[in-house]
Amino acid sequence: MGMEAAAATENAEAKPIWQAPVIEVFDVTEAEAGPTPITEPTSSS
Repeated sequence: MGMEAAAATENAEAKPIWQAPVIEVFDVTEAEAGPTPITEPTSSS
């Protein structure tokens, strides 16, 4: 039982840790994609 609990804990911890960096990458992509298209039409106008 001890071994199973340890494996379950590792799996549960690996999920949030793996999703954390994924969310950060998405934030950076959205932040870069946001000002990029907004600046282009503003300069054209």
